[in-house]
Amino acid sequence: MLRRTYLIPPSSSPTDEPKGRMEAALEWIAGRSELPTSINSRARGWQFRLNGVRRIRRFSQRDIEENANARLPQGEEVSFRAIWMVEFYTPPDAGDMYRRLQQLDGVTPAAAPQGYAEWFKGARTADGGAWIRLPTFAASGQSSLGWGEQISAKLPEGVGHVWVGLMAVTHGISALVLRFEYDEDFAREYGELLCDDQGKRLERIGNGYSIVSPMFMKSRRVREWRRRRIEQASSWVSVHFPGHFTRQAEAHPAIQFVTTKNLDPWLEQSSGSMSDGYGVLDLRSDFTSHWESSYPTSLRFRRATERTEYWYQRDEALACAARESDLLSAEPIGVGSLCSSSVSHAMQGLDESLTEIAVRWGLYSYVANLSDQIADVRDKATLIANDATHGSFVALRNRLLVSGIESQLVAKEIVTFSAGDRWDGGGRLNEILPQALSDLGRSPTSFHSVLARSIARESLRISESEKEIRDLVSAAAGLTNAAYGIRLQAVVLWLTVVSVLVAIVALVVAFGDAG
Repeated sequence: MLRRTYLIPPSSSPTDEPKGRMEAALEWIAGRSELPTSINSRARGWQFRLNGVRRIRRFSQRDIEENANARLPQGEEVSFRAIWMVEFYTPPDAGDMYRRLQQLDGVTPAAAPQGYAEWFKGARTADGGAWIRLPTFAASGQSSLGWGEQISAKLPEGVGHVWVGLMAVTHGISALVLRFEYDEDFAREYGELLCDDQGKRLERIGNGYSIVSPMFMKSRRVREWRRRRIEQASSWVSVHFPGHFTRQAEAHPAIQFVTTKNLDPWLEQSSGSMSDGYGVLDLRSDFTSHWESSYPTSLRFRRATERTEYWYQRDEALACAARESDLLSAEPIGVGSLCSSSVSHAMQGLDESLTEIAVRWGLYSYVANLSDQIADVRDKATLIANDATHGSFVALRNRLLVSGIESQLVAKEIVTFSAGDRWDGGGRLNEILPQALSDLGRSPTSFHSVLARSIARESLRISESEKEIRDLVSAAAGLTNAAYGIRLQAVVLWLTVVSVLVAIVALVVAFGDAG
């Protein structure tokens, strides 16, 4: 991952301002080769900071213009409506989930005649594809709008309802998909984050300083706001429905759903990636592809990007956006005319499509995270092989047993599922390439195909790494057993010598007594 650092060299200070005594002294110290390097470096660092302060003071008037550009246009609203989040239940997690569903059976009437727990057990014996809705969790004073059973609960900040569905994906994998729906006023706070004016500031980066602009500071606030939503929703899932990602202490895969009032998300391009409020909210077209849903046609998707002032980093979320008017006028999906009455009702109709996409995005994240875990086990196996103690090998054996279940059973089921006819989930996400990639001859690819190829590639890496680990551990264990055998033989030899000496002494004493 490349890290871009913007340092402020002495030559960048305005030439039309005379240098003060402090700056002149620092420049003299920094240029003296006879002084220790640490003193030269410290002086240069202070030079950078003073130059940065002068630049900020000189160009502070630009902050007014930049803050104005970073706001949304008059009449625009961008709302963070919901998060679709997924948790998986594999063989190590099935027992705990069964007991949790038994608790739900005792609280509310189950949608299935046999109860949630027995439905879960029966669905895991089939080939997958079965689906059932669990009770809706609602904040105090909230109504479930008549959609099934409701349980009052403490929910994450701003969340009015948590809609929950349970799906049997394959024979050994079950998925819980949760939609955290935010209240209208709280959802609008997302776009209103851009209304707070910011000023340039200096931040320490390594041995230098970076000037952080108001645009970047607003972008940071937006990222932190989104991150808090994901963290709070993930923590709620870990408390109420723990599964694979909770057990592995991994972030739950999520889809962030945003609506706009006027903008067509990711179709309009700005002169720069963050030159206006839409750019700060990551809703402008840039050099990254996005995908459009073939049904419903109002939805667009793009991988969420963790963007900072210095580098780009992939996030564990999928961004979904739609214009409100398009969403409300779209063809109803499964809920009849209610779909057109409000965004909340429209999201009810999106549940089926978003659930299918969330499950597939989650399966990709599952395999990618498992690949990272196998790499971590390989590093630990190397250390344990050097340690070569019985206890360390027992701990590693247990770790390999769990990872073996995950990789040999679950990952193979995911690969088989991604290569089958059910993978597309009844709908396609068609790639929309930016002009720069089209000019380079790149051909569009469906989102499901991209995930399927990535799953196959990561699965191959997992298999190869696991084989290397097992060969390493077998060799190390064999050498350890051999060394232990040699040490044991040495101990036995000394015991034999001591026994012979004791026998000789006993014979001498016996002969002496006889004489």
